[in-house]
Amino acid sequence: MANILFTWELGGNLGHLGKLRALMQLAQQEGHSLTVALRHLTYAHKVFDGLEFRCFQAPTRQVMNPRPVPRSWS
Repeated sequence: MANILFTWELGGNLGHLGKLRALMQLAQQEGHSLTVALRHLTYAHKVFDGLEFRCFQAPTRQVMNPRPVPRSWS
């Protein structure tokens, strides 16, 4: 069977992960192996509890402050 990569980079809540979970369950029932790449890994194992999957950090852009405000001397 296939290895299916599920990704999600948007959203800060867990609702989007619940939608992925339903798809992942169907894929796993069909015998596929699952891989997940997420922006925030904190709750992945709680949301996907009971599923066998590999989990990776999705590449994200960390914006520090590309143009810092210059120091005021007066």
